[in-house]
Amino acid sequence: MDQKVIQTEIDKSNAMASSIWRLFAESFDGAEIAARKNMSISWADKPFSFYNSIFLTGRIEDASELETTVDKAFAVTRRKQFPGLISVCRDLLSESVQAKVDSILSEKAYATAMPVVGMTAEPVWPNNWKVLRRRRFQLPSRLPVHPAW
Repeated sequence: MDQKVIQTEIDKSNAMASSIWRLFAESFDGAEIAARKNMSISWADKPFSFYNSIFLTGRIEDASELETTVDKAFAVTRRKQFPGLISVCRDLLSESVQAKVDSILSEKAYATAMPVVGMTAEPVWPNNWKVLRRRRFQLPSRLPVHPAW
């Protein structure tokens, strides 16, 4: 697969993930929803940390740019009452930055809490759409009960 296609898929995946977290946060009054350079903020400021997230977005080519972006993300979190997650897609970092990301984050007293691994595959949409079929089925008026119940 061509590198440009792979990068486009990575960008789309990251955008989809951050938009899902934005939907979570938007359901709460007073949530901070913002897009800044290399950063997408979706912070509901609720005790459940998954409602409070910052995604690093865009390609980051050097360590100083990552440090600046991380400092800005941390400035957002310090204003908040509740903790949250900062997600870094390693595929958006140049190789040299990937080698330094853990040390940069640990200097800021952050550590990898939950590595998330995904995959890139051949696009399903829209090329293979015609092979999908929709079927309607009727639920019985009374669902069967298992004899052990």
